[in-house]
Amino acid sequence: MLAAALELVALGAYFAMGWSLALPSPSSLRLLAGIACVAAMMTAWSGWAAPKSGKRLSGWPLALFKLGAFAGGALSIAMLGHPLAAAIFAGVAVFQIILAIAIRSL
Repeated sequence: MLAAALELVALGAYFAMGWSLALPSPSSLRLLAGIACVAAMMTAWSGWAAPKSGKRLSGWPLALFKLGAFAGGALSIAMLGHPLAAAIFAGVAVFQIILAIAIRSL
């Protein structure tokens, strides 16, 4: 449950970052930029981290991939002007990854 919530927050952060990077553009281009950022993350996640993926990583490679994906989400949150929220998100993400390693669910 925690992992799914982290994934959704990260996707939201990626969307917001794409939207803000295209800020001087019209709304339609900002929307496309946000969707493109989410699509890129979803493509990578579905290929290497999704439970039913044929090329799913396991063990440390999966943990490092998730750590990178969540770090990108935390960086996006921080760059949007919310460093405390980014730090909390990063802390919870690291906790979740360590917990998953401890119970061997990765």
